[in-house]
Amino acid sequence: MSYILWIDDLRDPNNHHYARKVQSYAYRNNLPVVWVKTSQEAIQYVQNNGLPVLMSLDHDLGELPNGAEDTTIYFLNFLGYRCDTLTKDNFPIWMIHSDNPPGRLNMDSFLTSLKKSME
Repeated sequence: MSYILWIDDLRDPNNHHYARKVQSYAYRNNLPVVWVKTSQEAIQYVQNNGLPVLMSLDHDLGELPNGAEDTTIYFLNFLGYRCDTLTKDNFPIWMIHSDNPPGRLNMDSFLTSLKKSME
């Protein structure tokens, strides 16, 4: 299934100015936008439905049940170290809509390095 993955605990991909590029891409390519709010939801969705064509990422995803901070880094670690289907040929396009500058940098650096390691 081809889809766009929107990872954000608060911002609705249908009603937020950050989502304009995502919605435009979805419209042009006739793709659904799937909104997940936690790193675990993102991992489960990818495990059940395959990799997205594009993913738009927020960094801070609220708290886990144990009180620790949930971040998209958990999901990215899953992609990098436990996702058997990720290759250089199906590596998702990524956009980062996080308002957290260090989080943006960490996610972009991780994904850039991961993609380069597959070339």
